[in-house]
Amino acid sequence: MITTVSEQVEGKGVVEVIGVVFGTGITNPPGVGKDSPLEMMGKAVGIMESQAGKAGANAVVGVRLDARPLGNSSLMLAYGTAVKLADA
Repeated sequence: MITTVSEQVEGKGVVEVIGVVFGTGITNPPGVGKDSPLEMMGKAVGIMESQAGKAGANAVVGVRLDARPLGNSSLMLAYGTAVKLADA
C-alpha cells in the first residue's frame, strides 16, 4: 500500500479512483493507559489503509492528518483518497 500526502505518485498513473477512506484513533486521558498521540495517529493511518485495501485500492493519495480535543482525550483522524495505481 502506497500512502502519500501528494495528489499523485510519480511515475504511476491513477487507473481508478475508489473514494474517500478514513481512520480514527483516540488517545487515553493523561495518566490512563499508554497510548501516545503518535501511536494513535499510526493506528488511524493503519485503519485508513485497511479500508482502502478492502475496497480494492493499492494506494491512498492526498492523505491528511488531524487531531481534535475530545474531553480529556484527543481524536486522531487520517483521511485520503483510495485509488488504484498502474504498475504499483
